[in-house]
Amino acid sequence: MTGKQAAEIWDSASVKFAEGASGNVHVFGTGAKKINDFGSVRAWWRIEKPALMRNKEIDRVIRLKNGTHLRMGIFLSAEAGCE
Repeated sequence: MTGKQAAEIWDSASVKFAEGASGNVHVFGTGAKKINDFGSVRAWWRIEKPALMRNKEIDRVIRLKNGTHLRMGIFLSAEAGCE
């Protein structure tokens, strides 16, 4: 399997998880750069964040860093916010 093929599988899984999420979503990707070591935009920015923003079943996105909650400046819909 090539790296591109593996990325397509992971991208597909990422969008399915984001579309199937509901309630409070905990994000553990803090500290990740927007561009990965291969020069590509990471899945969070390309796939997961946009899919979560479209998902009306999300109440909040909560970013965790070193086991503590941080506020995120992302509001996913009129009903949803982030802590």
